[in-house]
Amino acid sequence: MRSGLTLLALAVAAAASGCKKDDPTPRPVGAPTATPTPPPATPPPTATATATALPTAGRWDCVKDLDCTNSCEYGAVNRAWYTKNVPNEPCEDGCDGPWSDNPQCIDGGCVAFQNGKRAPSCTRRLRE
Repeated sequence: MRSGLTLLALAVAAAASGCKKDDPTPRPVGAPTATPTPPPATPPPTATATATALPTAGRWDCVKDLDCTNSCEYGAVNRAWYTKNVPNEPCEDGCDGPWSDNPQCIDGGCVAFQNGKRAPSCTRRLRE
């Protein structure tokens, strides 16, 4: 009878401390159980993603046609912005193919032209 009471007392103490049969972590009687912290809803941005994004300030600004150049990946952009931010762009097609005309400065922004017509898909192109 005495051993039965001892086992009952141990079971009550274990239940009060939050211990489970399959939980090997010993806890003192009355100690709170740890609640796992849920992961954040969205992970914070990585340094790599932030470091590789190109700045857009001045990307399309121009005063005259010569301020603009064609870029394979970025379309019609400001020549100085392009030289500073895109030092080596391999290109075999895209917005700077043989069908591309010289970009023009229209209303203060670089505009792409292809085959004598305005090329909206290569104007103000946001590629990162």
